[in-house]
Amino acid sequence: MITPLMLLTILIALMPTAVLALIYARLPAQVPLHWGITGKPDIIGSKVHLWVLVGFFALLPLLLAFAVPQRPMLGVVAAGQMALVSLSILAVVVGRLNLWVFSSIVLCTIPVVWWLTPQL
Repeated sequence: MITPLMLLTILIALMPTAVLALIYARLPAQVPLHWGITGKPDIIGSKVHLWVLVGFFALLPLLLAFAVPQRPMLGVVAAGQMALVSLSILAVVVGRLNLWVFSSIVLCTIPVVWWLTPQL
């Protein structure tokens, strides 16, 4: 049975997939997939790889929500964090976000989730 919190987890987890679907046609065929310590892209690949990346980040909270149904808020929090990371990656790829700002977003979400997890 899908509870309202599981439905919320699904919606949040799939949000970056919808964003990628909206911007996919405007992306170049080759996009940066990894950046070195200098902030310059060191791995360039096909934009198809973004589907794998965003799909992976969507799948994790969904698995968590359905594997641990007795703690539904854990799935919602995980979905929120993974969606934030996925959207930030897409923003970096399209040049709308600085790599260092992205790193700060990721580093700031980790302690929040670490603190919230035992309480959920």
